[in-house]
Amino acid sequence: MDPTYQKNQSQNHKRLIIIIASISAFLLFAGGAIFVLDQLNHQRLVNEVTTELKKVPNIMEKSKNGSGIYPSSIPLSLLPSSTKVDLVAQGSYDGMSYCVTGTSKSNKLIVYHVDSTSSTPTAKACAKPANLPTPDVPTSLLLGSTGPDQLNVTWLAAPKASSYVVECSPNADFRAPIIDKPTTATDGVCEGLQPSTLYYVRVKSANSSKGSNWSGVITAKTSEMSVAPTGYSGNGLSVSSISYSWKAVDGAESYVVEMASDVNFMKDVQAQTVSPSKSSVIFSGLQPGTAYFVHVKAVTADFDASHAAFSGEMQVKTLAK
Repeated sequence: MDPTYQKNQSQNHKRLIIIIASISAFLLFAGGAIFVLDQLNHQRLVNEVTTELKKVPNIMEKSKNGSGIYPSSIPLSLLPSSTKVDLVAQGSYDGMSYCVTGTSKSNKLIVYHVDSTSSTPTAKACAKPANLPTPDVPTSLLLGSTGPDQLNVTWLAAPKASSYVVECSPNADFRAPIIDKPTTATDGVCEGLQPSTLYYVRVKSANSSKGSNWSGVITAKTSEMSVAPTGYSGNGLSVSSISYSWKAVDGAESYVVEMASDVNFMKDVQAQTVSPSKSSVIFSGLQPGTAYFVHVKAVTADFDASHAAFSGEMQVKTLAK
């Protein structure tokens, strides 16, 4: 065989080996670089998720009520909205524990949790909520403000409780009609009651596991219904004004008069508060030939402006042009 040919073949073989080795080294380097970049990007996404989750424990601790109970609705709305992470409250919620999941919007496989047992985000499953003991019975019931159709009551927070139910009944055995009013606060109100009626009131506490016995009973009487002014009348004075008058009410400290363009007093409402020495008003700046509705209520020592009853509405029309 030609020695020159053999020499060329040997050189070509060496070149081929060098080329293959170079390509392999390049691919190995490129693969390593891609792996490193992927790991860096993965860690960046993990950091985004855990950074958001680390804000949760502080929010939850601040949201506890006087009994050290977390709210029934986890207040994720208090956290700044994130365009990179989805936060979801999941798992059994019992007032003593919580679990919040954070998922990367860029990679749904990156999921971390934070719960009531640890403020450090983890990829492990959330701790199983504890089975809560029976909450204590609410104590120190006190009557708050009253009105002709409602009663307000307050009480001391009950340990291990996350919510309360207030019951009001005109019957000592709490048979129908009973007003049930759930609340997470330590005060409640029974509404839709009858004026000048004695009611029996009691409260019980609850959490996600159990409910307490009823508290002791207190009694309270709703106030009398406010007396609305009578003897009212009205006239069109001009194309842009009307007058309205009523019969004075004994004990009135002031009068509140409302005028509107609709019978429900929702549109174009004008209101005037006048002294007890006056029993008439004038509304001006109105449209010609237009019907308006007017009513009046008397504010007294027993009924403020929020609880006094309005008279029946009266229609008064401005003069036409």
